Amino acid sequence: MRLMERVRYRWTRARRECRNLGFGGLTRFIVRQAWGDATGCMNRAGVRLRARDGFVCCHTDVGKMMLRIADTGISRQLLRNRQRERGLTQIIRDEVQAGMVGLDIGANIGYFVLLEAALVGPAGRLIAFEPIPDNVDVLRRNIALHEFKNVDVVEAAV
Repeated sequence: MRLMERVRYRWTRARRECRNLGFGGLTRFIVRQAWGDATGCMNRAGVRLRARDGFVCCHTDVGKMMLRIADTGISRQLLRNRQRERGLTQIIRDEVQAGMVGLDIGANIGYFVLLEAALVGPAGRLIAFEPIPDNVDVLRRNIALHEFKNVDVVEAAV
């Protein structure tokens, strides 16, 4: 199939899906197109689509997380695998204890922040540094989703 034929086919399919599915179905269609086989995990991962603000809520091994639909990096990996860097995650689980104070430099959207905040507990403290405003927004959403009071977010590079 030539390039123009593929484009025409996808466009026709997208228009048909939009008419048939309505707004929620359109969102699932867009996610399916953008993330490919990751949508096979959507039901298993307990994904809730929130098309208005561009986020999905997904269950990971550190609990629920808000993930950006447009992100093809960590959000995509978490949607597919429900976890990130298994070895490092295990080291953190083994080493971090209740009452500790920690720094998370380059907190991204908060996967390790959520893990560490749960491990240090209310007696501990975690300071998360993240310079990218879009990531800080998602990080704060994830902290609020878990209602952690022991995490301070610093929007700066270190």
